[in-house]
Amino acid sequence: MNTLKIKSSGIVFTVFFLVFSLLSGVFFTGCSLFQKRYEKVEKKEFTVNTAGKKKIVLNNTNGDIKITKSSVDSVLIIKAEATFHLTKKELKEERERINISIDTLESIINIKSDFVKENKFTIFNIKYGSDISYELIVPDGIEVSIDNTNGKTEVSEVNNKVDINLTNGSVKLIHTTGKISVDITNGKITGDLDSTKGLNLKTTNGNISLTLGNTFSGKFRMEVMNGKITKKDFDFTNVDDEKKYFKGTLGNGDAEIKLETINGKITLTKKQ
Repeated sequence: MNTLKIKSSGIVFTVFFLVFSLLSGVFFTGCSLFQKRYEKVEKKEFTVNTAGKKKIVLNNTNGDIKITKSSVDSVLIIKAEATFHLTKKELKEERERINISIDTLESIINIKSDFVKENKFTIFNIKYGSDISYELIVPDGIEVSIDNTNGKTEVSEVNNKVDINLTNGSVKLIHTTGKISVDITNGKITGDLDSTKGLNLKTTNGNISLTLGNTFSGKFRMEVMNGKITKKDFDFTNVDDEKKYFKGTLGNGDAEIKLETINGKITLTKKQ
C-alpha cells in the first residue's frame, strides 16, 4: 500500500514538473508569439566543384526548391533563402539564423539546413512560421535527389537524372529531358515536355497533368485509383485501354513512362 502511494506521488510530481516547465517557457518566451511580426529574408550562396562527384542530395523541411541548368561544367551553385517572421526586438539582433551544411568529402554532395536555436524551449523557436528555399544550379552529368516537406519543387531545362520525394507540395517539370522520378503525398505534378529519358511519376491525393510535344515518344503505363485517365489527340499503338489502366506506345517508344495516382486523375494534353 505504501509502495503504491510512493509511485502515485512520483507520477504527480513528474506531471507537475512538466506543466511547470511548459508554463515557464510560455512566461519567458511565449509572449513573443502574440507580438506583431515582420518578415526578414536571409540569403546565402555557395559554389561547389562537382568534379568526381556522382550525386547531389538535398534534405529540407518547409520551403520551395528550384533546379535549373548550370552554364559552367562541374560547377554547382547553391542559393539558399530563409524567410523569418520576427518581432521588432528580434529584427535588431545581428546574428545568423540558418545553418547550411554541405558535405563534399565523398562522391555524394550532401546539403542539409537547419535553424540556429535561440533557446532550449524549441516549441517557441523561430522555426515557427519560417522556411528555407533553395535554388540548385546544376551542371550536366550528376544526379540530383530531393527530399522535402511542405513546399513546391520546380525542375527546369535540365538533362540530369532527378529523384524527388515530397510531402505536402507540388512538382512542376519544364522542358526537362533527363530521367525524372517523383513521389508525392498530398500534391500535384504538372509538366511541359518535348522529350525525356524516362518518367516515373506517382502521387497520392493529387493529379498528374502533362503537356507533351508533337515528337514526344515513350512506352506509357498509366494507372489511377479513384480517378480517371484523359488522353486526347494522341496516336498510341500497342494499346491496352481499361477504365483505370492504360498501356500504349507513343512514337518510337524509346523511354519508359510510368504515371500513377491514388485519389486523382491523369491528363495528357498535346501541345498546340
